[in-house]
Amino acid sequence: MKLKLLILCSLILIIYTSVFAQTTTSKITGTITEKTGEALFGANIIALHTPTGTISGTTAQDNGRYTLSNLRIGGPYTITISYVGFETQKISKVFLTLGKTTNIDAVLSDDTKHVR
Repeated sequence: MKLKLLILCSLILIIYTSVFAQTTTSKITGTITEKTGEALFGANIIALHTPTGTISGTTAQDNGRYTLSNLRIGGPYTITISYVGFETQKISKVFLTLGKTTNIDAVLSDDTKHVR
């Protein structure tokens, strides 16, 4: 009898907590292009949550679009966007809001410093 009661209480607790589960994250989306407007397929996007040092990353799709999901709310974040042959771009002091999507587009310039 005690075992049945324990199992019943456990099930009720599991159901109760799952019913009240909420979104506790945010996401960043955007498009990465070069100056001509051409999408940069495979560009690297890294989000660093400065207070914790947590890093999340992704690469741009063939249309230049990217999505970083399940990010901690708040911030600040430092977003680093890089692509071979182009200058790396950093965006600092990005703050995320609960359940909302932050859009960060970037236009990368040719890295002329390393051209011979």
